[in-house]
Amino acid sequence: MFSFQRKVKIQNVFVVENFEDFNEKVVNSPIPVLVDFYADWCGPCQLLGPRIEAKVNGNNGMVLLAKVNVDYAGDLAMDYDVKVVPTVLAFKDGNLVGRFEGDHPDDYLNDFIADIIEK
Repeated sequence: MFSFQRKVKIQNVFVVENFEDFNEKVVNSPIPVLVDFYADWCGPCQLLGPRIEAKVNGNNGMVLLAKVNVDYAGDLAMDYDVKVVPTVLAFKDGNLVGRFEGDHPDDYLNDFIADIIEK
């Protein structure tokens, strides 16, 4: 007899384009979410983006990453007082629980993610 199991794969990294999307995927998430506010033209964003994505993907679904391009979602960036890119916000249980600006070394990113998961 065959047994079929259905696995639901949660996408660890996803794009957020507007407030409705943000509320659905970030604020209402049962899993902690990092939100990377970035711009395509931003050098530090290009350095941070792939590194933080790899770290999130390496955490076995314990944390998610939302990508917000400030050139297309400027109102969302303004609402969260994002003045520079990259800016990373951390949400857990719908609450803003952490934030940093700029690119940082891997040790800092590892500690930041671990702190968000453990909070």
